Amino acid sequence: MDSASKTRPAAGVVTIKIGIAHVAVMDPPVPGLRPLLEYPVRGTEPGDPTGWREAVIDMLGWQPDIKGRVAFPEGLVGLVRRRLRDLGYRVRVDDGRADCPEFVRDDRFIEALT
Repeated sequence: MDSASKTRPAAGVVTIKIGIAHVAVMDPPVPGLRPLLEYPVRGTEPGDPTGWREAVIDMLGWQPDIKGRVAFPEGLVGLVRRRLRDLGYRVRVDDGRADCPEFVRDDRFIEALT
C-alpha cells in the first residue's frame, strides 16, 4: 500500500472523534491541513544588547497519536470540518463527551447562543 492510499480514504470520509479530555482525533489524517493547525506566536528569545529580543515562534496545534491519527484541540473541530468539506471530504463527528458524567450539556444556554 502506498502512502497516498494511507492518507486519503477511498470513500472520501473522515471521522473526527472528540474525547473527554477536549481532544479531537481525525482519522485518517488528511494532507494539506497542517497550515490550518499551526500558527505563529510572538515571544522572546535570548539576544540583542538587552539580553532578549522579540521572536516569532511557530506553534503546533496538532500532534500525531500512537495510531498515526492527527490529534488537535476540540475547539478547532469547526474550522477543520469546514476545511475538509471545502476539500470535498464528507465529515463524521463522534462526540464522546455527550454520555460522559463530567460533561454536562446546558441546552438552554446553547439555544440562547444560536
